[in-house]
Amino acid sequence: MKRSGNFKKAVAIKPDFHVSAGKLAYIYCMKEDYPEAENWLNKAISIAPSPGTKAVWYWVKAFVEYWCGKPTAAYTSLDQSYKLAMTQDNVYTMAGVDWFSALMDLDLDKYDSGKEHYIKAFRNIFKNSTSPRNDTVAYFIFAGTFNIGKGQMDSALWCLDNMKRLIREIEEPAYSRQGTGTTASNKKCFYQKWSMTA
Repeated sequence: MKRSGNFKKAVAIKPDFHVSAGKLAYIYCMKEDYPEAENWLNKAISIAPSPGTKAVWYWVKAFVEYWCGKPTAAYTSLDQSYKLAMTQDNVYTMAGVDWFSALMDLDLDKYDSGKEHYIKAFRNIFKNSTSPRNDTVAYFIFAGTFNIGKGQMDSALWCLDNMKRLIREIEEPAYSRQGTGTTASNKKCFYQKWSMTA
């Protein structure tokens, strides 16, 4: 494949160019050659220039590992990703780790730990959010999913009703023109409401 050859040349010319190693991992995933993809992800991790960059590649590696039916390895990679992200206070990567952990937990019927991971993810995201309504909609979608998984249909319907209400507010053109757009006070208000539902 021509693209893989180009990326291999880039790595040969600049051995510490982690992006090319990561792109090669992506190409091999598309070819369903997952062992080779993992080899290139390990290469990307080893040559990444900072803890934050290594954290991202560990996150990607976890995705590939879980896709290949290796949940234990995936959780280990996510743990490593989280630890590295913490060293640079990278809340978005930390949130991404909790978010993906929650999805794996849900897939494995581990609803309690999944919800805990998901709440942690959204607390990190929401504190830095510039779009609290959008993020709150996302929270209700996943909270409702967990409630359905646990058979708590009334709670799931409550999440669905809140999601519908917020979507209408986001899509209503007059909403922002009426001076009720995202402000510091609105953001605080939504975060308080979100914390209560968590």
